[in-house]
Amino acid sequence: MDNLTEEQVPTPLVEEVEDENVAPAQTQGQYAPSFVSYSAMSDSSFAMSFTSELFGSEWSLDAKSERHDRTAPASESDLTEDEREGSEVGFTVEAAAIEHHEITEEDLEKVVQLTLSESDIQTILHIPMNLYSTEDKERLVRITDNNERYEKKREEYSNAPDLLEEGCVQTMTNPLIDEGNQTAAVKTVERGKQVNEYDLYVSEIGGVSREEVAARIVKERTKRRRAALSGGNTLDEDEEVVMDAEWEYIKGLESFKDNLNIFENIISSNYYRRLATNMQSFNPEYINEHGEVTTVPSCEPLFTLKVDTIKEKLEGCHCETTAIMFNPANPNLFAQALGTEAVTDDSTGYVVLWNLRNLLYPERIFRFPSSVFSIDFSKDRPYLLCVGLSNGTVTVIDIRTGVEAFTTANDADRCTWPVWSVHFLNAKDKDPCILFSSGGKSYLYYYLKARVLENMTFKITFNPKRAEKKQDGFISRLVDIFTIDVLENDNTTYIAGTSGGIIHECSINYNEQFLSSFYGHTEPVYKVKYSSLTPNYFVSCAEDWSIRVWNSGNSENMAVLNSINTQAKSAVLDVEWCPIYAGLLASCTANGFLEFWDLSQPISVPVFSDRHPQSMSKVRFTRVVFNGSYPILMAGDSVGNLHCYKLKGVEDRREYYKTPENLDIVEEKMATALKNAMQSGINASTTSF
Repeated sequence: MDNLTEEQVPTPLVEEVEDENVAPAQTQGQYAPSFVSYSAMSDSSFAMSFTSELFGSEWSLDAKSERHDRTAPASESDLTEDEREGSEVGFTVEAAAIEHHEITEEDLEKVVQLTLSESDIQTILHIPMNLYSTEDKERLVRITDNNERYEKKREEYSNAPDLLEEGCVQTMTNPLIDEGNQTAAVKTVERGKQVNEYDLYVSEIGGVSREEVAARIVKERTKRRRAALSGGNTLDEDEEVVMDAEWEYIKGLESFKDNLNIFENIISSNYYRRLATNMQSFNPEYINEHGEVTTVPSCEPLFTLKVDTIKEKLEGCHCETTAIMFNPANPNLFAQALGTEAVTDDSTGYVVLWNLRNLLYPERIFRFPSSVFSIDFSKDRPYLLCVGLSNGTVTVIDIRTGVEAFTTANDADRCTWPVWSVHFLNAKDKDPCILFSSGGKSYLYYYLKARVLENMTFKITFNPKRAEKKQDGFISRLVDIFTIDVLENDNTTYIAGTSGGIIHECSINYNEQFLSSFYGHTEPVYKVKYSSLTPNYFVSCAEDWSIRVWNSGNSENMAVLNSINTQAKSAVLDVEWCPIYAGLLASCTANGFLEFWDLSQPISVPVFSDRHPQSMSKVRFTRVVFNGSYPILMAGDSVGNLHCYKLKGVEDRREYYKTPENLDIVEEKMATALKNAMQSGINASTTSF
């Protein structure tokens, strides 16, 4: 009744009763059966029939005014007290007062007006949605970032099982500790005892007390002293057998071998301390043979590692140095490959692992069924060494344990031609793989998946530099790839030197065509090498007695270096950039000369030249390599010896080249110097790079 307006509240109805038993005075002011609240009725038909039944035919509605018309009582005083209370809270219905009337057609035609109202909304259960509108930019960015971080973290853990370990986690909340449950901290005491090899031996064999072992040791020492004084042997035959058995047991212990190795390294480090200090120190200025202080780069011999110290370990090997490689993580560690470059020879190959801190004996010696042609260390995993063999096999070795980690020897589709060059590719954004050349093709070896995929096929093409020379007919459509090198900052680009004298720039992403080709050599190219400091430049050497410097953006060579140490021209077998000073090159020739070039000086002659001491016996240098941290150069010869040279007049400028502005200046100076050298025969500029 509170929702009804004043006009909608029905008025009391006065009904005249013509009953003889009822006096007329009693009928005035009396109510018809009371009215029920309209808000409780939702069905209009029920409401009509109900109200008609209650109020009878006297209940009517004016169609024009839509207001209920009822006769009101004369005054409020005519109402009884109960009726007044009923009028305040609503009409009540008394069963005795209800009069039942039959519904007529007129009752059905009557219109009853009901007013409905809504109650307040009450939330019983609210479940927020997981979906949000994209129009809410702030929330969308926050949710997207959270999802990306979650996916990235999930991929990291799924791809790195070593970061996860199985275990249970206690998720129950520990009970609160009150004052009555507190106790003092538990005190722990550690006790240990030092033991020797005899104690370990006794603990394993058992049955011998410590006193017996101590007595035996004292007895043995006494007899040895007597034997040393008398010059004879006072040990009994049984005691000698026991001592031999114990010694054999001790020699078989891995810990004993490790301790001997550490002790040997300590002795070697002390013995070669001055030599190691000299190898690691830079000398920007030095006194030349004329007694003058100069800064012109040069070399001087330091020491030679003889292969005779390990000759007995190299069974069936011709001991020719076919490759040298320093470890990228440890500058003291380097590998030497031994074998022969004769393709038809089935001799055994070896890889010897040397340490500059222990020049007495190599750290490891690895044996292979055929000659080793190429090696390379992984920069991502420096403990992995890749080896290319003459029988077409590519093997990856873990130098920590000496175990063969991966190999293509058991693959049905493995190569059968010699593997001339191998290179690890950086594995930051892709699966780790090895790029190698064999049989006129380049391959990608995904060693974790044991898959070898062909990348590029090198076919014989016409060399315009050999136009004046009659070129032989094609026996094979493929050309051998003797050397490849990968751009350090871009693992997708590499250069390949062919037996036809042409150098091709390729990409591992394209196998249809070359990126560019460089023409200059007329004979087989033996080595191509990018500069680690100025990556736009690379150098090559070939059978045509020449060394050529190239710019990757120009197909014509920028400079040609020719050896003048002998009247008989000889092939250049190897060439290498210096990784700590731009513009420095080292090369070796087939007639036994080691030459050192400085592109900031006149390039008509090398700044340093040294002939192999056994060159008259046809012993020659075969490989050269610079150390990446120390100013030294390592050269290997055809009999397996290693010769170390110290660089003078050189300073470490690697930090200087890391700045892009300084690198641009160096490349501009180098380009100008090489251009002047090609035009006038000498360098007009002698400023250092």
